[in-house]
Amino acid sequence: AFDYHEKGNIKDAEIYYKFLCIYAFENHEYLKGFASVCQSKKKYQQAYDLYKLSYNYSPYDDYSVIYRMGQCQIGAKNIDNAMQCFYHIINNCEDESVKSKAQAYIELLTDNSEDNG
Repeated sequence: AFDYHEKGNIKDAEIYYKFLCIYAFENHEYLKGFASVCQSKKKYQQAYDLYKLSYNYSPYDDYSVIYRMGQCQIGAKNIDNAMQCFYHIINNCEDESVKSKAQAYIELLTDNSEDNG
């Protein structure tokens, strides 16, 4: 499934990830992969929900998943929810790479809201 997705074969990736998630629903990596496919297909709410499940089943705090959840909220035009995701990263994540990406989105979204306000 991962190889199909990496090669841009989204349709087959989706089929295989669905099967894998049915087979091993609590596998956070399968859920994250399926979420990524949904995000690629602009199915933002479904992707968000799958990322959330992936995060909940993960044995560690993978803040890159919350970052992707924020991206999905932007795609779904839920800017307030996206900001909550990015602020959660800023306040809790120790990975500076993920924090800096979240900070960039916060600044971009704040600038856009000021320009439109």
